[in-house]
Amino acid sequence: MALFRSGAEVGFLRALGCELVEGSVTDPSGVQSLRMGRCSALVHAAAMMYGAESFGASEAVNVDGTRRVLEGARDAGVTQAVHISSVAVYGDQPGPITEDLPLEWPLRIQDYYARTKRAAEQVARGIHAEGRVGVTVLRPPALYGERDRWLIPQLIALVKGVFVPLPGGGRTRFPAVYAGNVAQAVELALWGRGSGGVFNITDESGTTLRRLFEGLAGELALRPRFVTIPAALARTGAGFAEALGLRISGARDLSLKRTVRLASEDNPYSSGKARTVLGWSPHFTLEEALSRTGAWIREREGSNDSR
Repeated sequence: MALFRSGAEVGFLRALGCELVEGSVTDPSGVQSLRMGRCSALVHAAAMMYGAESFGASEAVNVDGTRRVLEGARDAGVTQAVHISSVAVYGDQPGPITEDLPLEWPLRIQDYYARTKRAAEQVARGIHAEGRVGVTVLRPPALYGERDRWLIPQLIALVKGVFVPLPGGGRTRFPAVYAGNVAQAVELALWGRGSGGVFNITDESGTTLRRLFEGLAGELALRPRFVTIPAALARTGAGFAEALGLRISGARDLSLKRTVRLASEDNPYSSGKARTVLGWSPHFTLEEALSRTGAWIREREGSNDSR
């Protein structure tokens, strides 16, 4: 059973035989219509990502929506839940970053996503502490894969451009993870492993920004021109651009400085705890993940061309 917003593409879920319920986590009646009493487990992944017009708009989905869904699960007798959070809750503190670090690093006032995801985790921990439903929190970094409507379109737009800028040459380990590998971690958590715990779910196998671009370009039969930008220069430029009010398209509250820093430094997030406690070992390699993603892109672009 899945809750979906009006107008959302649900063909994939329908093909899986999933029972679909139209509604919103901001609407109490929509959550109640899920009839969660028929379920033993819940995955809460709905969120307002970067791009909210105000803190209140982000809070309504990420905090109030989380409370509404998890309380509904608790009252319906659901015994296990997984809450999808984000490494954004750590802010811009330097690595290495493990789950033991307290969430005390100051966040920018305009960073609505990180602030509300921190608050949502407090909601999740509070409901878990009541002892009626076990809530496990997963913190992935940037996700990519089939049906991705955010990161993959941004990367494709760059690959199709005149040149692809790579801070520091794009050779540092980039904090991104394939959605299929996150799904694997979700499944392990739903079995009750590490119930109540918090886990970083991030690829530490050597995924670099350059390999992501090269892999996507190969899948789309493109030959991008890479331009290396010294890391220090890229970070300075991002700071100036941010001061001028420039933002990433569709992500008005995502810091340019943070984005460039993560693209030019090694992935600071450790997934050691997930591997040890959950038994998580990413099933898909980078090459397999990009192949599956590329097949979806080609299918989607082909269907658009045929219209």
